Amino acid sequence: MIPILFIILSFTPIVRSAEVALETRSLEDKIVSKLQLYVAEALSVDLPEIQVSKLSATNGQSLNIQGEVVRVKPTNRGRLLGRRIFVIGLLSHDGHAMEHRVSADIVKIQKVVVTRRKLRRLDIVEADDVTLEMIRTRNQRRRYENDPEAVIGKRLIQSLGKGVPVRVDQLELAPLIRRGDRVTMVFKSEGLKILTTGEAKQDGNLGETIKVVNLDSKKMVFGEVLNSGDVGVNLQRSR
Repeated sequence: MIPILFIILSFTPIVRSAEVALETRSLEDKIVSKLQLYVAEALSVDLPEIQVSKLSATNGQSLNIQGEVVRVKPTNRGRLLGRRIFVIGLLSHDGHAMEHRVSADIVKIQKVVVTRRKLRRLDIVEADDVTLEMIRTRNQRRRYENDPEAVIGKRLIQSLGKGVPVRVDQLELAPLIRRGDRVTMVFKSEGLKILTTGEAKQDGNLGETIKVVNLDSKKMVFGEVLNSGDVGVNLQRSR
């Protein structure tokens, strides 16, 4: 009987250690799930787009408790991606409320537009220049394009290497008229309409005012971009 009792007593700490480890993992899983849900809702994205890893307690606190997660509060609401610290409100199974500070790596997984080749500044993006790929981002403030159709036809304001995600702030509308283009200058004044050829001295989009040189008189005037080839010039304003 004594040997059997000795075996049982010796085995008890091992079982208890295993139970504590199981409880710890269980609480960590609950915290991870709550963090994932909180960040997904805060960023207005689907739950699978947020990944939480490398969870750890800070300030020497332990997660070796049984309880439920009742509250999640970030220490910086404006930055939720990357290595971040959160205050977790817990309620133990015996009814004791407590707070723990934890840190975790949080990334956003999303499908974005990526370059298929090196593109230079002022290049107009074509369909063969980009594709869609999944990326992991830790920068909350960067807004990436996720629709190729929204990129095609726009102009890059900086050069991009191959395989680089395209950000919203790296694109601009391609001008209807570019500097150096030959344009038709449309002069209107008191019912009179005159057409002549000019050269654009500035890029311009629809409705913008640009400088144009009259190739006949060599005079510089200002005109409004009407379409991809015409610039409207008000004779009274150009005098």
